[in-house]
Amino acid sequence: MNTAKLPVKTLLGYLPDEVLETLALDYQVDKHVKKLRGALVFKLLLYGVLTTNELSLNVLMALLEKVGIRHLIGVDAHFTTKRNSLADRLAQLDCGYLKAIFKQVLKLVNQHWPTPTVQGYQLHLVDSTLVACSAKLLGLGIQLGRKANDETHRYKHIKFSIGYDGLKPETIRFYDQQTHASDETPLKETIESLAFSAKDVAVFDAGLQNRLTFEQFNKPPEEKRFFVTRIKANSRYQLLAEQRIDSSTDTLVLEKESLIKLYTSSNRLLTDSFRLISAHLQDKPEQSLLFLTSLPDSLSALEVSQIYRQRWQIEKFFRFIKQQMNFSHFLSRSFNGIKIMAYVMLIGAMLIGLYGRFNDRPGFKINKLLFVYELEADLVKTLIVACHGEPTLLDDALKKHFGQ
Repeated sequence: MNTAKLPVKTLLGYLPDEVLETLALDYQVDKHVKKLRGALVFKLLLYGVLTTNELSLNVLMALLEKVGIRHLIGVDAHFTTKRNSLADRLAQLDCGYLKAIFKQVLKLVNQHWPTPTVQGYQLHLVDSTLVACSAKLLGLGIQLGRKANDETHRYKHIKFSIGYDGLKPETIRFYDQQTHASDETPLKETIESLAFSAKDVAVFDAGLQNRLTFEQFNKPPEEKRFFVTRIKANSRYQLLAEQRIDSSTDTLVLEKESLIKLYTSSNRLLTDSFRLISAHLQDKPEQSLLFLTSLPDSLSALEVSQIYRQRWQIEKFFRFIKQQMNFSHFLSRSFNGIKIMAYVMLIGAMLIGLYGRFNDRPGFKINKLLFVYELEADLVKTLIVACHGEPTLLDDALKKHFGQ
């Protein structure tokens, strides 16, 4: 008996066929296409990333042989395709179609479940992750750590910069150029792509250090982007005011809060002032941490540190999509195909995250297992209905209902 508070059927209802078909028309993804229509490809890929940990083109071809999956994605027994055709479709299908599906699902989810808040603020946790592939297989990508006299690198990387609100992914940006080896531009552009209000705050790590970017985020109220980040211990700044703090958490001891102005790399003093919170780890007193924020002082230093602490959630999310959602493996090695798969994986991860949160089950891995179990149980129920509860009639029922 299914006792889920938020059943899989409800979540899959955020992907109705009419929406997929409407978006396919908008992006003309099925023009001159007879077999591998956009909605079909999306459904097959989504089922693949949800139910397998080692997805490949061969696995997708094998999935197409399963009766239940054929019924789920809307093809009959006479449907056939080739592995190469599927690979070509991934390389050529407009990734804007998948981006539009992602945005549509996100819009529907936001209408039903508001973004969680911390200290009254909606958090945008922003970070980047890299996926590597052999340089012999991947023609594009970023090379890391290479010096001028080094031999050709064995690996190339694609960088994915993601915004995550603690419940679901909000946005993703892709980088394959060497100029984006640093996180400065990717993190800045990802934050700027997010919609901000007076109760939103970006949380990011020390990968973004450009003082001019901090100044840009500190624009007039109608454009201001509040943020919390960390800066390096040797950062240069002008001290304006300072006060001691007597607060701590289970892992952190807060020492003092300062009002400062930062120096740029060209030794220019910024006009804007920021709050700087100094702390050290409970078990490592010698390791100091500096938290920089543009949040108002109506939030205490302790509350600011608790906001930054939420950043670990995006680290957990990255681990999940890499270990459980095939994110660390390139099904397609074209940049277009890589983008398509990323959007499909984020949609799948969003569904699983919501499934776990609203069924009061912590952790991604177990929720994926239970999500797939419920999905396949629903398929079995469909087969039972098709054969009227009589197993001996299953073969005839399959031929009648699914053309198998």
